[in-house]
Amino acid sequence: MASGHDSKWGAWHTVPALDSWLGELTRAYPKRTRPDGTIADHEHTRPSGHIPDGANEVVAADVRPKGMNMQAAIGAFRRDPYDRSRYVIYKNTIWTRSNRWRPQRYGGSYHRQAHFEVYGGRLGRLARPWGLWVPVRDRTPDPAMPGGRSLRLVRPYMRGADVRYVQRFIGREWAGAPDGVYGPKTERGVRRYQAMRGVPVTGVVEGRTWRHLLGRAG
Repeated sequence: MASGHDSKWGAWHTVPALDSWLGELTRAYPKRTRPDGTIADHEHTRPSGHIPDGANEVVAADVRPKGMNMQAAIGAFRRDPYDRSRYVIYKNTIWTRSNRWRPQRYGGSYHRQAHFEVYGGRLGRLARPWGLWVPVRDRTPDPAMPGGRSLRLVRPYMRGADVRYVQRFIGREWAGAPDGVYGPKTERGVRRYQAMRGVPVTGVVEGRTWRHLLGRAG
């Protein structure tokens, strides 16, 4: 957790959800450029996720894209299964959860860096995996994390945040509402996605399909 005391802003600390995201970026892209920008400088004005709120929480970080697959990173941030992601800005484009992640032109100066902002409060304290980084094989996978288990159509239906991740990635039209339940419509959506990606059409979300879903097929 990044923390400190600033002469203008007072005591501050980054929220666990943001720490989890930045840590996952580093594990996925160990050669990425750091450090990340968290606490605001003295020229910042409110509102800003870089300025500590009433709970002394900082909820935003500016990340330099060198050494990263920004398309995969932004995609994983937007598809967070726990709804912690608030908005992201990159190359003068902003995607916000409140606008269903539709891209909009951003008139600020975010061209050479990306701004990731999460929610504060209860969601900000949720330090669960984001799904960008896949654990190495000699670690015990977390079933709740995207990529941690195979998903298939069985009775009773499989449930969890990893199912919701798949549903959101493939889209409501193909995979149904993101309710976290792996039902028949979700399986049909997976089959269609597998056919599009050129992987075996099984309806089972396993290794090769997960790699495509998590942006690590290359």
